[in-house]
Amino acid sequence: MAALNTLRTKGTWIMTGAIAFALLAFLLSDGNFLNQNPNTSVGSINGNDVSLKTFSENIDDLTFFNSFISGDNNLSSEDVAQIEIQAWQRLVMQDIFDNSTKNLGLEIGNDELVDMAYGKYISPILLSFFGNELGQLDKQAFTGFLGGIEYDPSGNGIRFWNMTEEQMVAEREMSKFTTLVRNGQYVTDFEIESGIEASKFSYDMQYVTNVANLDYNVEVSDAKLKKYYESNLSSFKADRFREIEYVVFNATPSTDDYTDAKVEFNEMLDEFKITDNLSQFIGLNSEEKFDNRYYSKNNINPTFFEFAFGEKQDPLYISDMTANSYIAARVSDKRVMPDSVTLRVVAVPVSLNTDSLVNVIKAGGFDKVVENNGLGGAERAVEQVLSMSDMQDDILFDVKKGDVKVLPANEGVVGLAYIVKVGKKQEMVQLAKLVYNVTPSNRTEQDNYAAANVFADKVYAAQNDFEKIVSEDAMSKRVARLIPSDREVNSVKDTKELIRWAFNATKGDVSNVMTSGSSNYIVYLKESFDGGQVSFEAVKDDVKNSYLLNEFTVNGKSEMAKFASLEDAAKELNTDVKVVEGVTFASFMIPGLGMSPELLGAMIVTANDKLSSPVTISGTAGLFKVIAKKPANERTSAIEKTMIQSLNAANLDNRFLMSLMSASNVVDNRVIYF
Repeated sequence: MAALNTLRTKGTWIMTGAIAFALLAFLLSDGNFLNQNPNTSVGSINGNDVSLKTFSENIDDLTFFNSFISGDNNLSSEDVAQIEIQAWQRLVMQDIFDNSTKNLGLEIGNDELVDMAYGKYISPILLSFFGNELGQLDKQAFTGFLGGIEYDPSGNGIRFWNMTEEQMVAEREMSKFTTLVRNGQYVTDFEIESGIEASKFSYDMQYVTNVANLDYNVEVSDAKLKKYYESNLSSFKADRFREIEYVVFNATPSTDDYTDAKVEFNEMLDEFKITDNLSQFIGLNSEEKFDNRYYSKNNINPTFFEFAFGEKQDPLYISDMTANSYIAARVSDKRVMPDSVTLRVVAVPVSLNTDSLVNVIKAGGFDKVVENNGLGGAERAVEQVLSMSDMQDDILFDVKKGDVKVLPANEGVVGLAYIVKVGKKQEMVQLAKLVYNVTPSNRTEQDNYAAANVFADKVYAAQNDFEKIVSEDAMSKRVARLIPSDREVNSVKDTKELIRWAFNATKGDVSNVMTSGSSNYIVYLKESFDGGQVSFEAVKDDVKNSYLLNEFTVNGKSEMAKFASLEDAAKELNTDVKVVEGVTFASFMIPGLGMSPELLGAMIVTANDKLSSPVTISGTAGLFKVIAKKPANERTSAIEKTMIQSLNAANLDNRFLMSLMSASNVVDNRVIYF
């Protein structure tokens, strides 16, 4: 149906509003739950267990929803990871709001639900699927969809619509709740007056900091560090994490692998030179798909320029090995054609007589067809310029001004392309590129796996003394701190097995060899922490760094007080006097300095050309001098109030979800199973 094409064109994950994104997300999992007890808990929210059964039912529903929108049952690993995170937030929000909305009288009734679809305030969820480029509801697409779902024997349309209604309700309830909280905030007259006064001027400053002299290698006694730790306990709390050390055995092609690859590539070349069906040959043998596009002298890859357009046009291009790949190319086709085409396209129902519409357009009636028969309105039929090098289909290759081409039908919609103008004709080529990647053979991967097992056996024999064997074997050790929502280790894909092991293991454990692609991992669980106050020993390095920075800043201020000028300070501290311009009291971030609230406060009360008292600048001690105080665009009371309200709203949006999660006693054990 036509509306389904609209859905798939406009369908993205429904993230509407600053907070609603967390409530309305969807989930897909890799299927590891299938071997688990369905009553197994994957976590709890407010003391309520979330069973594996509930989780798997969500997977089924939400996988369907995504497939219905995209028309594709396959998701990338990145999609899966993102969806899983958002889905857990959805379950959390559902648990929190199910009872709260009833108690607060925020439930959505049938009348309001109808109004969200047909009334004045259309649901943003609905607009995300059926909205046009002007942000309005495309009523034709929407009513067409609703009119067709009752005749859908699969029931998928009704299932999709029921889930959409559920999201519309959830988004509106969340919107009401946040509006209540937001309207509970107010701006005082003092805030407005202070803001106006501070906005009257902008400041140019010179400054010096002593950050370059901070040495984190200074020895500090445990007694001092423990005292500092106990005085700042709140700074050393953490959520659940695992700290791991690991080594990687990467399988790389051996000499024999390169030799064998060269032989096989040469055998392919013999057929590549003579085949008449290049697209089929590339599809069956190359690491890259056949490229249908045509390239001119101006946009062809420089590597192939001389081969494709030079005076000596060899029948075959063969490269030396590049990045573990052999590459060969043939000119698949060469033709003289326009380098671009300017066209207008109108989408019409496939049920209409396209021949008659083509005749109307050729007679100058394109806008008439758009108005009477077009789907989506005139804003979708504007002129657009397409480069021939971007075209994967040859339907527009041989066209002239005034032609009308019927584009292939898709989901009940057909496109009529009116050619407004064609570009300059020039010689263009289509290349067939054969790419052969040299990869480790099975034998090489087996040898690599065996080497990893030898290392692991040494660690087991040494009573899991991972550090000792790493040192003895001169291995490169890597480290990572993992949290339950991680799905990659140090940006390495397909390492979920490693993460799952870390959260199921006990501190001091060493893993068996784990394989991802052509790499093998042996992992040591150095630290296991399930949330709360982190022990002194576990964060000793962090405590030391924080202690030294604090001492450095406090002592640095005392040291700074002795200087009579910025130049004297810069000379002794072996640094430069730096300048920052156009700073106002409202500056959230100062260029080159980040957030420095103490500097902003001192700036507005320090006289021009007077050396300041020592202040904290970008986390360390510093001095500054105002060298220019210039009138700025003074804000009115109304503008100042609006700015403060906007800042308050942004702070609310950023902290609201986090506060709810924190208050809901959420225990997330999904990482153990997924």
